[in-house]
Amino acid sequence: MTRPSRARPAETELAGLPALTPVPTAAERAAEAIREHIFAGRFRPGTALPETSLARALGVSRNTVREAYRTLVNEHLLSYAAHKGWWSAG
Repeated sequence: MTRPSRARPAETELAGLPALTPVPTAAERAAEAIREHIFAGRFRPGTALPETSLARALGVSRNTVREAYRTLVNEHLLSYAAHKGWWSAG
């Protein structure tokens, strides 16, 4: 049995391809929505942010919301305590 030849495109053939614009992930979009609510004052310091409710409101999974929360914790916009949950930082 012979394998079909896999020709690689020449660099000149690839040179005409346009550069792709990075598309934000669902977690990045969720973080942006939460960030906007914090900056607009809709999530005041100390406001509890249950991941299940927020995931449902944003139409994403809880894992996506957790990833967004980690981003916002690194930006010092959210806080987390084990067995207590997430809340907006002040």
